[in-house]
Amino acid sequence: MDNEPYEIHEAAQWVPEINPEDYQALCIAIRDHGIKQRIELYDGKIIDGRTRQRAAIEVGKFNRKTDVVDVTASLKRERITPLEYVIIVNTRRNLSKSQIALVLAKRKQLLDEATPKTDGDLKEKEKIIDQMLARTNVGERTLQRAERVAKFAAPEVVKAVENEEISLKTAEEIAKTTKNKASQVKQLESIKARTAKTVDESENIVTGK
Repeated sequence: MDNEPYEIHEAAQWVPEINPEDYQALCIAIRDHGIKQRIELYDGKIIDGRTRQRAAIEVGKFNRKTDVVDVTASLKRERITPLEYVIIVNTRRNLSKSQIALVLAKRKQLLDEATPKTDGDLKEKEKIIDQMLARTNVGERTLQRAERVAKFAAPEVVKAVENEEISLKTAEEIAKTTKNKASQVKQLESIKARTAKTVDESENIVTGK
């Protein structure tokens, strides 16, 4: 069927979803103008454009024949891995360094958990990390901070960084304060409440209220 959805590539799932407001705006844009940037496939799965596919299906504008392009051959020719490509594309588009660092940190965790069987496997793992750092311009210090957040912070705290509600540094400070995940969440909510209050007060000053 021309409107049957494609499966999402594992690499694409490392990138956080866009916020609801931006998603609604995307739905309206696709409804009115169609998909302007085609959805990209790698080995038959979506590597870039999962949100565009979802929005297009929601508004009845998805067409496999016209809205999709396969980039498998070109990426393999350039020796770019799926995850590298996802990070590169989203760096150019909208991901902050903190968000990218978290993606890399989570990926590195998986590589660390996969015990190398040989020295060659260990060197290959180190090569992958070095390549990702070089391609994304994320510093080693930022990656280390992201690793600590990914390992010790509550999922809600990690999600807040991904949504750019708090900085990576703030998330690390929360994780350092206590190992108790419930306490971390309370700290997070307190920080978000203070931030919201500050924004409200600033808006009142601007509007003269």
